[in-house]
Amino acid sequence: MKSIILFLCVLFIGSSSLQAQYKFNKLNYNYEAYNYEYGDPVKPGIAGVASFFVPGLGQVLSGETSRGLTFFGGYLVSYVLLSDGSMRVADFIQENPYYEGSDIDGLDNLTLGLVGVLVLSIWATADAVRVAKVNNLAFREERKRLSFNLEPSIQKYSNTQTVATGLKLNINF
Repeated sequence: MKSIILFLCVLFIGSSSLQAQYKFNKLNYNYEAYNYEYGDPVKPGIAGVASFFVPGLGQVLSGETSRGLTFFGGYLVSYVLLSDGSMRVADFIQENPYYEGSDIDGLDNLTLGLVGVLVLSIWATADAVRVAKVNNLAFREERKRLSFNLEPSIQKYSNTQTVATGLKLNINF
């Protein structure tokens, strides 16, 4: 159990430096001003639903893999605590059917795991939506910086009867 917690701490600390795209994007873009536009790489609703069913999946879909793995690892630890606590409580109740005290073996793990699972599910869902919105806004800005536009061109010169046709290429960066 201690090794799992240590592993998650290392994963959490490492995730803050491995892929910090959202960490910087959130300083420049306001997710509350976001409206979906055609061409955005991730739909925030889909990211939220994905993270509701598998915490961290929405973050992975939004390009924040280490952030998503951190949420999934936390959820996994909470689920293990919940499972361990429920098995220990069930065994304790089966062995002591008439016990009336409040010191039930495994109740602390059961409670901690249940709270962890619920909190991480809600937090991962809300975070996935926010991350998708901010990263989409950053993607739009990047897309605006470099654009190519190829369009047909027809020009008629006033001094002559000559008509020039061709393609016009506009490159903006």
